[in-house]
Amino acid sequence: MPIALPFFHSLLASKRTKDRELWLRIAGDILNCDTNAATAIDPSLEAAILSRLERADPKTRLEVAKQLAKGPNLRRRVADAFIERDDAAGRWLLIHAERLPEETLVRALAEPRCARWLAERGDLSEQTIDDLVASQDFPTFVALAHNPGLALNAPHFGSLAAAAREAPDPTLAKALLARSPMRTECAALFLEASSQERREILVALQRAELGQVRRLKLRGADADRIARLEHAAIEGRREAFVDDITAGLGCSRELALRFVTDRSGELLATALAALRAPYEIIVRALTAIDLANGEGYRRLASLAQLQGLISPTAATLVVAALTDARADREATPTALPMRRAGSTSTREPVREPRALVLDENRTRETR
Repeated sequence: MPIALPFFHSLLASKRTKDRELWLRIAGDILNCDTNAATAIDPSLEAAILSRLERADPKTRLEVAKQLAKGPNLRRRVADAFIERDDAAGRWLLIHAERLPEETLVRALAEPRCARWLAERGDLSEQTIDDLVASQDFPTFVALAHNPGLALNAPHFGSLAAAAREAPDPTLAKALLARSPMRTECAALFLEASSQERREILVALQRAELGQVRRLKLRGADADRIARLEHAAIEGRREAFVDDITAGLGCSRELALRFVTDRSGELLATALAALRAPYEIIVRALTAIDLANGEGYRRLASLAQLQGLISPTAATLVVAALTDARADREATPTALPMRRAGSTSTREPVREPRALVLDENRTRETR
């Protein structure tokens, strides 16, 4: 057996640093072999490695961590010896180890710095991602969002998006919006998105809605409100304009004001589309605001970029995401249950069409 060779033991006893480092690498190779064989070779090998790791320099520790990460038999005590230290070796092991001991995984989840490293792994289970999201640690959220190999389900992504909206730091929002392909859950980040990202969100929403068995129930157009909005925009009565946006969308005045004052015009165009305003009305409203502000035709130019993308369906879904409301859907006629003669009707009572069903207990609508 290689471990029984005097040469192997002499390396550990040597006064030369390189000899002791060589011993550590050979010992790591032995630990990477079959667990039973490693134990039979020398039961004290693990203890010797732990002792040597404690005194090794950071570069050697990292090299050994890379070596051990390739093996399927990583020992718990050895793994813990790495993650106890705040160094590159511990980070490498948590990210790249072929298989982490269960106890080490539990311990890493309990320590924020280790959880942030763990969030960079590409093979995390759904339960582990649940635990990382439940940590409410912002750097961990950012690490999850930046991890391209990690599949985030809708609840995970939604939780991260909600945290991004609350955070003054835009890092998390940018990381989520940069993930490809663009997801429908990014509608909640419409305010933080760039013009290109907003267009991609609208496209994603339209595509997703086409595949829905249940269709979105759009609000009916309120001709009087749309006319008031047009007149208020042309006459420069911003307060009345904001009030009608607020009432029409059922959102906070703060959010309506954000729609109106956004210099790009993309937010206001989306709000008006959700109200079922005809395209020509949206054009006139944005043109009037551009002229009143003396900024050229910035908003009108943005609207031209959105033409064909800013459908009432996509706009309604964006507003629902921004107000934490539930988009109301109705079943297609083919999905209605059949009724036998003489039985009572199985249809739900007819309701007035509404675009959004708001949560009466919500306390937040926008950052």
